[in-house]
Amino acid sequence: MPRSNIDFNLDGIGHQLKDRRLEVPLYQRSYAWGSDQVRDFCQDLASAFNTDPKEHFMGTIVLSRQDGDRMTVIDGQQRLATTALLLAAIRDHYASHGEDKRAESLDKSFLTIFDDESGHDEPRLTLNTEDDEFFRTFIVRDSVQVRPSRESHELIEAAYRLLADFVAGQAIAAGNQWVSRLVEWRRFIEEDLRVIYVAVPTESDAFMIFETLNDRGAELTLADLLKNYLFSKASTQSNGLEQVRDRWLRSLGALETNQELFITFLRQLWSSRNGITRERDLYKRIKEDVTTPQKAIAFSGDLKEGAKFYAALLSSSHDFWTGWGTGTRQAVETLGRLNLVQNRPMLLAVLKHFPKNEAKLTLRAAASWGVRGLIVGGIGGGTTEKAYCDAAVAIRSGAVKTTSELVTQLSAIIPTDAEFEGAFAITRVTKVGLSRYYLLALENASLGTTQPEYVPNSNEEEVNLEHVLPKNATVGNWPSFPGELHKQWVDRLGNHALLSKGPNDKIGNKSFVVKQPVLASSKMSLTASIGGETAWTAKEIEARQRTLAKLAVKVWPRS
Repeated sequence: MPRSNIDFNLDGIGHQLKDRRLEVPLYQRSYAWGSDQVRDFCQDLASAFNTDPKEHFMGTIVLSRQDGDRMTVIDGQQRLATTALLLAAIRDHYASHGEDKRAESLDKSFLTIFDDESGHDEPRLTLNTEDDEFFRTFIVRDSVQVRPSRESHELIEAAYRLLADFVAGQAIAAGNQWVSRLVEWRRFIEEDLRVIYVAVPTESDAFMIFETLNDRGAELTLADLLKNYLFSKASTQSNGLEQVRDRWLRSLGALETNQELFITFLRQLWSSRNGITRERDLYKRIKEDVTTPQKAIAFSGDLKEGAKFYAALLSSSHDFWTGWGTGTRQAVETLGRLNLVQNRPMLLAVLKHFPKNEAKLTLRAAASWGVRGLIVGGIGGGTTEKAYCDAAVAIRSGAVKTTSELVTQLSAIIPTDAEFEGAFAITRVTKVGLSRYYLLALENASLGTTQPEYVPNSNEEEVNLEHVLPKNATVGNWPSFPGELHKQWVDRLGNHALLSKGPNDKIGNKSFVVKQPVLASSKMSLTASIGGETAWTAKEIEARQRTLAKLAVKVWPRS
């Protein structure tokens, strides 16, 4: 794209509304500024207005050119819409106080333009399909009143009320000079309320510019960019836009409209289909692949289906799991408890392509693989995530069809029994939730439970984690653990035990002699076994942890 086709200018935001007609694409998101943001907007403007020189920078506005004087707003619609509402509030204050000519002048300069074809005044700024009719009731005088029917409508109305109060406050503060004060505000908005205005030939170019600017305060997220791109691609085919919009909204709704989570889902779904992809590369990769209306429609279908799977992976109580059995729900709960994220691209592929019985086996195995990775280490690195994404691609291609084949595919990242046992025997666990889970699962195994790794989310008010060697041990009570030795051993899993809340509160930081009978009387076998020791030193902690490690190999099997 030639540099001459891109315009960069520092300009007043009022000029942007005055010099051209602006249209927010019908597929852009709706008005979203809440009361706090509007109040901040007013405070920032008032602060700048009362300084000398009067000047305030509002960020970047990205536009793409249309025919004639029309331009499409790619980024900046929230600021433009709020500024237009502020100007409408000034106009309406003029009108309600007998300054009709000034009201008319401001209206024709910034807010409306007479349309020869319709024979009516039309707004200079047009919002998306969902908001435009309601927005114009504040912008175009004498327009048909519309009742708010969406959350964004209520936000627009609330914003206007706040801005009208702000204008009234400015006028009251100026007393008899209120007209001059509002004239000064008009000039301030037109000339000194600055934005960087970027105009490019096409929307695709605008998206590229937006990414290049990488403005942290920008209003578009990665999800917005992708939505705009898919909608624009699909809009060239009959009913294409409607299909993609419906599927997009269903996908977002499945994840409870959580933008951050939705972006994570987008990246992991794409990685599940195409191999590991970083967030910074995602938009570019999708644009390179989704090049036709048909591909945009097909991809939106994948999003809709994938979002359902992803939402199910996040909640063991999701309706999706009806008919899958209690064991599967428990496996999903365990995956969530351990916050195992890297395997989700693989699990998306499993839920799509594996038969139900095989998928059940994989879900259980995934929890075991996750624990092994957490204990041995490296699970947070890129190697693990890449392996899971490669496995997902293999599943989707049909190269991997069973859990046993998946074990082979992932052999490089699933620790062997020897590696797992060796690491478990020396692991230190600083997160109370993890330690409780490990010990509850091991306790289940010691009792012969069929699926010991499935642990109910027990009430911490009833069963606490006890550090036998206390975290705040005194040298007098624990002479075997001076200084660095205490730090070395206090977080070893062998030093941890589960104990009901009452006894745990009583023994606190006391010596082992005091703790021993309380531990021995516990109903939990692994805790009671500690009470059989005559002393509690590094030797006993190490021996106990080696015993737990042998049991762990059975609790969290490799295959």
